[in-house]
Amino acid sequence: MRPTTGAAQTWSFAWLLLFCLAPAARTLGEEEPPFVRCVPPWFSDCVAYHNAFEGSLDQADVNTEQIPVVRDARRGEVDAKLAPVVTPEHGLFGQGLFVQDWRAPFMVRSPALSPHRPLTLSFWWALPQDLKVDGGYMLFEYTGGGYIGLFCRGKGEWCALQRPAGVFQIYYFPGIQNVNGIYDYDLLAHQDLRAGVWHHSAVVSRQARTAQVYTDGKLVFEVTTSGRDFTEQDALQSLAFGGPLYMDELLILNRAVEGDMIADYVQGIERLREYQ
Repeated sequence: MRPTTGAAQTWSFAWLLLFCLAPAARTLGEEEPPFVRCVPPWFSDCVAYHNAFEGSLDQADVNTEQIPVVRDARRGEVDAKLAPVVTPEHGLFGQGLFVQDWRAPFMVRSPALSPHRPLTLSFWWALPQDLKVDGGYMLFEYTGGGYIGLFCRGKGEWCALQRPAGVFQIYYFPGIQNVNGIYDYDLLAHQDLRAGVWHHSAVVSRQARTAQVYTDGKLVFEVTTSGRDFTEQDALQSLAFGGPLYMDELLILNRAVEGDMIADYVQGIERLREYQ
């Protein structure tokens, strides 16, 4: 269930009350409320994975598909000190995850992550330092029989960029035309990319061939693959979150949710943060 446009404010307030009263209920020894904090009612019936990083890396709040965390750098020899760490200082609410280096990402791996089925990926992130004109960061990437990635690339020789740009790519799948989706050639003009400012990203996979990218609740890019659909044989099972960035409230939904639902969720989280 999700709010209609006219009821969104009422639902946000009700969700806020649940969020705030849940700790008190647990303190009083009452039965824990049947919801996960920071997950709105209109997402709760399709959550495959939710990690708020309040415990260890492996301590997901919901994990119906038994999706494991994978601890390997994949990028050659990387200092073990650069591995992702849970930090109490830099979370959206409470603790969060610090992914220090894109070569040592936070990674999960499972057949349940394949975008040949309806899927929504949602997470919050913030940069540890102000973004420089030649800087960049990696939000996430799928790997398997090809590559799907969402990242920022700064000024340099690549695509003759003059300033940091937002990019969504689909590459190296036999039978699918490559996509180099530079959807914003000047991210600094459209996002506050100073250190510690939180943003939300979501990617929705629809009908095994359409991908939609949302930033802070708004659709910023959409593409339908040319050639064929994604299939289970593409083996897109590894999902990595790069960096450098802080991240929190990782949600994987086994449903292709609508854009207004994402916007309602972002608005709800922003309201919750105002009351914390």
